[in-house]
Amino acid sequence: MLKSLLRIDENVRYVCLEGELDLEAVDVLIELTLSNCENEKSLVLDLGGVSFVDSTGIHCLLEIWRQWRQREKSVQLINVQEDVSEILRLVGLDEFFKVPGPHENGEVFWKVKKTR
Repeated sequence: MLKSLLRIDENVRYVCLEGELDLEAVDVLIELTLSNCENEKSLVLDLGGVSFVDSTGIHCLLEIWRQWRQREKSVQLINVQEDVSEILRLVGLDEFFKVPGPHENGEVFWKVKKTR
């Protein structure tokens, strides 16, 4: 199950994710990243809490990148865990996103609040 937080700050949309980025999470991620984003200039996806990405998650990230770039806006991934970073590099997403390693980008915008 994917947990998420959305924050919009000075024309930047921050989306913080925790859980698995798979088929079950794609609709949530699309809604968080693509709805009502006309006023934002860039998107920051904090993947610090994402422990797994499958092929639908990879496709979803690529679609998000494509749609933001089509609007001439930027997309950045931050706090990518080592295993997820390796997967993104293996499938070539580092050609689209700057995919930082886990210690390369120490920024943490917030932590996803655990719920029961």
